Amino acid sequence: MKILVCVKQVLDPNGLTVNRKAEKVFINREEYILDPASKAALEAASDQKQAGAEVIAISVGPERVEDALREALARGADRAIWIRSDGGDATVIANLIAAAVR
Repeated sequence: MKILVCVKQVLDPNGLTVNRKAEKVFINREEYILDPASKAALEAASDQKQAGAEVIAISVGPERVEDALREALARGADRAIWIRSDGGDATVIANLIAAAVR
């Protein structure tokens, strides 16, 4: 059995400041971390490895996504797939993900 885990990065909340009076959010430090839901999905998938499952992490994005995939590998993923993209057409990206799944 193969388990595909989609992982993504989010801005580190420790690098944000909220000014309620000005109703603005300021980014003091632009650092990205692995999304907490992605961490939970990797943990759940890694639990299935004992039953013989292969865990594959996949992510779409620019150069910084490599860090997220490296962390996914450190958290127990067997392989990682990186679809390089700087945005673009969602249909094209969806087709690339579908091709990776096949």
